[in-house]
Amino acid sequence: MSPAESREELLLRLAVADRRPLYLDPKSPTSVGLDGPALSIRVEGQAERLMPLRRVSRILVNEKTQFSTAALLRCADHGISIVFVDPDGLVRGRLLGAPGERQELRQRLVDLLDRPDWRELYGNWRYAQEHHAVLRVQRRLGIRLGSASPRGTARWIDKEAGRLADSSDAVRSQCWMEEQLFAWMVNHLQTLGLGAQSELGQDGRPDLVADLAGVLRWYGEPIRVGWLRRRADWARRNALTPKPVTRRDLVLLYQRHSSKLASFGRELTNKLHRWLVDLD
Repeated sequence: MSPAESREELLLRLAVADRRPLYLDPKSPTSVGLDGPALSIRVEGQAERLMPLRRVSRILVNEKTQFSTAALLRCADHGISIVFVDPDGLVRGRLLGAPGERQELRQRLVDLLDRPDWRELYGNWRYAQEHHAVLRVQRRLGIRLGSASPRGTARWIDKEAGRLADSSDAVRSQCWMEEQLFAWMVNHLQTLGLGAQSELGQDGRPDLVADLAGVLRWYGEPIRVGWLRRRADWARRNALTPKPVTRRDLVLLYQRHSSKLASFGRELTNKLHRWLVDLD
């Protein structure tokens, strides 16, 4: 604790750091309601589970789960974003909670959108960030294409993943990793002041979540491909056929690397903020 940090500030910081994602991927119909300061989770044929809202940072949920209106609104009040995905990991929708108190990035975006050339400026910035991420992926995976081509790099990765796993497992593993990075970016931008009280950055002018998550997902590829390689090597050494990839596998993989991936995500939004400041 720094000399200027009060005990209350320290406790608040530790409480926020202790918040964790909640994954709801049930095979049976599930309902989520509200029980005082906690979410009440009821899965058909199982006992009720309570999850305190203060412990939840964001929620990733499949289509078998039904939320009560009270639960949705309380999540929004607590700044908890909810991302709804289909069985293949594709995002179907997202609920944004109340924005955080940090408004600097939001105001800079407002200023950017007042410029007649904002689309070109922002497009060039995003292009540069994606190419920076692609170059890093190429170095990590030993890809030699002669250029930072996102399309060529994606084709190389798809081919490599298809060599290491069943084609459907390769595709699903990518979708399941991306859905978690998308959910993290929704929550992160919310803490930076982009949330339910404003459509800024959510309505396509620009869609910051999709754009920044699209860049961040490159940083997850060396982790995913490395895991597929280790999995294939283990199966080959033991003369076994790898088990089908599950969403749980990718959740656990993401969690093991979540701090590093979050660092990449924060670095990306910091770069965006610095770029917006330099435009003045």
